[in-house]
Amino acid sequence: MEQKIKSLLMIASGNLLITSAYTLFAMPNNIVDGGITSTALLLSHYLNSNLTYTICFLTFFILMFSYITMGKYFFLKTLYSSLCYISFFIFFNWTGVVIATSTINSLLIAGVLIGLGHYLCLKENSSTIGYDVIALFCHKVNKKCSTTTILWIICSAILLLGANFFGIKIIITGILFVFIETQIIYWCSDKGREI
Repeated sequence: MEQKIKSLLMIASGNLLITSAYTLFAMPNNIVDGGITSTALLLSHYLNSNLTYTICFLTFFILMFSYITMGKYFFLKTLYSSLCYISFFIFFNWTGVVIATSTINSLLIAGVLIGLGHYLCLKENSSTIGYDVIALFCHKVNKKCSTTTILWIICSAILLLGANFFGIKIIITGILFVFIETQIIYWCSDKGREI
């Protein structure tokens, strides 16, 4: 029982780091990471669809994919992780607090915090319903596939596909941002020892 509580606290802590980094540093500086929200922005723009519905559809798809490919235990922890993420995200948005700093400082701080947050979630066998689920599945199928490399490739590809939409500055910043995130996960997981 104590181990389960510790695991839930680690997942909550990971989501606290992620959401604080996004709302306090990344979003105010227009730093995007090529994740589900970036994908939804692109799809809703090019397909002329409602952004909220598009995000809900992609989130539901990733959630179902996690259940089918990673199992019930992973799915339940991911569901809990997602509830933590939504709760913390709503809280930080409600406060309206942002930390004024340069784009470079925000990029570094947010990249490190989000990398640490993702590591804590992944270490406890959960996700925040992002492309890390696909990266974990690729590693599960082929152990030679690095979770962090696959995650970086997917997010960078999404950003590059959105070059016309996001603009070159946001693309370059986003790719660096994802690189920092995935490198933090890599180093925290004992230099590539998969999570």
